[in-house]
Amino acid sequence: MRVKHENMADCRKCNEILQSAHPALKDWFYAVRSIHIDAHVSCAFRNEIDQNAAFNNGFSKVKWPKSAHNKIPSRAIDLFQLNENGKALWDGVWFARLWAKCQHKDLIWGGSWKTFKDAPHFQLVEEVE
Repeated sequence: MRVKHENMADCRKCNEILQSAHPALKDWFYAVRSIHIDAHVSCAFRNEIDQNAAFNNGFSKVKWPKSAHNKIPSRAIDLFQLNENGKALWDGVWFARLWAKCQHKDLIWGGSWKTFKDAPHFQLVEEVE
């Protein structure tokens, strides 16, 4: 399924970050965005410095280059919710509702992991090329 991206140009920052993301993730995000206008992308590709900082700060369970964020195109994106006051939120309930509405057979949601819960994280399954 190809989603027309041109009608989603209302968030330049999301579009900029998504330039490094796998096309399947872009398509999925734009489909999510059509339902959840408050969804935004905080991260796609992470370089070595950013990945190791995420690890050191407890936001990732792996160091460079072991994350799905460490490839181009990135095989993972992290999202956040932007409320009506312009405040970024990372509410686990919001992510669970988003995933319940927008599940995709080619994606894994970090909030469903058994050991390291990563609610903002959405990742391609390995078979997707």
